[in-house]
Amino acid sequence: MANFTSGAWKTCKPEDSTGWVDIINDEGKAIITCWYGNNKNADANANLVKAAPEMYKALKYACEELCHPECNKKTCSDCEIEQALTKVKEATV
Repeated sequence: MANFTSGAWKTCKPEDSTGWVDIINDEGKAIITCWYGNNKNADANANLVKAAPEMYKALKYACEELCHPECNKKTCSDCEIEQALTKVKEATV
């Protein structure tokens, strides 16, 4: 099981922000700060990061409930979903 701050995560751009967006947890505490300077994609990048817990959960569901019963890959390591989940597991060890 991957260990990360449980979500739902939200974005919070402080009024005095001069180039960052915080990703906050349910308690309103910053868990990630996305620095972006003048990056025009900053809000989209922060939204992608804040969706990480839900995407992880969806990938696990897809792997366990959809792929395994009907999988046509030779092994799970050939599956793109399993490869993505493995990256999360490796990052949290």
